[in-house]
Amino acid sequence: MFSRRKIIATTACMLLLSVASVSHAQQRVKLEANLSGNTLASGKAKFESRGNRQKFSVEIEDAAANTRYRVDVRNSAGLVFRAVMRTNALGGFDLNRDTLLGQSVPSISAGDRVIVFDLAARRVLLQGTF
Repeated sequence: MFSRRKIIATTACMLLLSVASVSHAQQRVKLEANLSGNTLASGKAKFESRGNRQKFSVEIEDAAANTRYRVDVRNSAGLVFRAVMRTNALGGFDLNRDTLLGQSVPSISAGDRVIVFDLAARRVLLQGTF
């Protein structure tokens, strides 16, 4: 017959193993893409996933001031995400999405492409691959 201490010790070990399993299941995925093009502008895109939380950001700088740009994320199957942003007076913008804030975040994988399209000039400004 099991003593009370053995039962408590066994239960504690089982709890520790289940916590270790949960923390292992919450692996961190972190992807980055440098955005470049035939321009002085530059940028970076980041995607991070850990457990139920996902974050996605795109930032550009040194682009035309007060100009609208479309940000697309594409994988081999097609369009994954689209947003329209306007640069500030210094020619930059920051696009930030976070599921912790209740925002939808696209599912992004290595090999997906980020394209920043100049809506006024009708051309690709920057692009890069995660």
